[in-house]
Amino acid sequence: MEGHTQLSEARERYLDALVAGQAALAHSVIDHALSGGAGAAAICLDVLAPSQARIGERWRSGLLNVAQEHLATTITLGVLDALSRRRTPGPGNGLRVVVTPPEGDPHSIGARFVAEFFAMDGWDVDFLGVGTPGEDLARFARDRAADLVALSATLPGSLPRVTRASNEIRALGDSAPRIILGGQALAGQSVTAASLGCDAIAHAAPEAVSEGRRLVGLGSVKPSLEQQLGALGSTISAMRSRRRMTQRELAEACGLDRTYISLVENGRQNLSFGALSRIADALGASVADMVGGGTGRGRATQ
Repeated sequence: MEGHTQLSEARERYLDALVAGQAALAHSVIDHALSGGAGAAAICLDVLAPSQARIGERWRSGLLNVAQEHLATTITLGVLDALSRRRTPGPGNGLRVVVTPPEGDPHSIGARFVAEFFAMDGWDVDFLGVGTPGEDLARFARDRAADLVALSATLPGSLPRVTRASNEIRALGDSAPRIILGGQALAGQSVTAASLGCDAIAHAAPEAVSEGRRLVGLGSVKPSLEQQLGALGSTISAMRSRRRMTQRELAEACGLDRTYISLVENGRQNLSFGALSRIADALGASVADMVGGGTGRGRATQ
């Protein structure tokens, strides 16, 4: 499929730019992918994340030194910031998440990916960037009235600090936010969320958003039309990305204009049932699948 080929080529060219330490070239590769219709979610999942993983593999095998790995990470963080600035603000869901590595974990790139996906889903995001002592993290979450804390641990040695941070957060009592954990530190570890004091474990950024929505009871109040359109647009965008389709390919498959698809995915276009049905058919889904996955973007009542 053309979209899959485009993203594969972008991934290889982006990795080459990272290895060479060429920030301008890396940004140019992403700009080209965006102009070709690739969505931010697809770029994160199919270009940025796997490229960073391969950078890590090359560092561990001695093909890259620490300075080169740090520069590659800095470039990708800059690309994520650029994607964030280009994102069209959609309807928020009234929820706040604090995203951070645990104390003592120097790797922030995983947490930054998670923060971006929560932002795309309409959350207010506080990305701390560096690990924060558990007591200070708990106070910050309380003062910011956070609904969720998302911890991203890269080093297995950070897991005991995850437990300490979770205990500090839970000590807030009724005002404590829910806690979700993810990251490479969990690879090969036989742990459960409960054993670390967390409410859920997620193994990828989209799963973190899905689990976060579940934990805070998103959908317990009736969402507004804007919220429903925003949620539906996010669902369509995610389905399209999973099928490695560009917006242009989806538009051609369902006989609609690409600009129309873009407006739909950004929650700025009301849809007739006929248009929704054609989009569902093009994605190999049912209308019920899309509506069911895209409702309930209101904040739960307290």
